[in-house]
Amino acid sequence: MLVAVEGFIVGFLIAAPVGPIGLLCIRRSLHEGWRLGFATGLGAALADALYAAVAAFGLTAVTSFLQTYGREFQLISIALLVLLALQTLYHAFRAAPSLNATTPSRLVGATATTFLLTLVNPMTVLSFAAAFAIIALHVGPLSALLATAFTAGAFVGSATWWLILSASVAAMRERMPLKVLRWISIGSGVGLLAFAYVIGLRTLR
Repeated sequence: MLVAVEGFIVGFLIAAPVGPIGLLCIRRSLHEGWRLGFATGLGAALADALYAAVAAFGLTAVTSFLQTYGREFQLISIALLVLLALQTLYHAFRAAPSLNATTPSRLVGATATTFLLTLVNPMTVLSFAAAFAIIALHVGPLSALLATAFTAGAFVGSATWWLILSASVAAMRERMPLKVLRWISIGSGVGLLAFAYVIGLRTLR
């Protein structure tokens, strides 16, 4: 179905810009392999799918709630980013863990963290709502089946981006000395703090 393809494109494009999730995915892929990097991105993909469903099924009450409490959600987002930044900087000065060190609980934790971080960003649902509004102009009102197809397409598109990113970054890991990996981690930590600072400025002004 064409609407599923459009959902895939929307999910892929919304996931692609480098942001805090991208920095986490890159760092974790470099230090602990593509599985942890992909698990990190998968949390964002699940949140993207949830917000795509909000847009596709026309759940205006949910959108209104997110807009009403957008400031509170942003504050939670800032706190999570600061915690992740501090964790990243802490691990930057430790030896890079083995690729075999990734445990199921670590994978679940990485997915849950980024799911929550993406979920508390109201701009995500607004991005999907804007994209879906454009699609609805030429598709018309969607049935439950088509709305589900759009949601599934958005999830697959987002997950595809995270798989490409994590696999590509992990492939470079063996060619990078530990010193370079540490500087990348430091840069990621500083970048996460910068994102928290920018969000804070927009939220508290």
